[in-house]
Amino acid sequence: MKAFVINLKRRKDRLDHITKECKRVGLDMVLVEAVDGKVDFPEENPRIIQAAFGCYESHRKVLKLIKESGESG
Repeated sequence: MKAFVINLKRRKDRLDHITKECKRVGLDMVLVEAVDGKVDFPEENPRIIQAAFGCYESHRKVLKLIKESGESG
């Protein structure tokens, strides 16, 4: 079974943790680099808007990968 893992490039600590967990439970991990709202949506907006934008776009990337792979279930 595959686990699509979204991770911010700057959060290596989280990536290390989830990599170990996926190995521990036997999941094949597919790493998807997160869209960083602070970088990719840097306009003067409240931080929550930047975070929401990054989250939304990151999940869209995963859905697109799943659709393209034909593994949607």
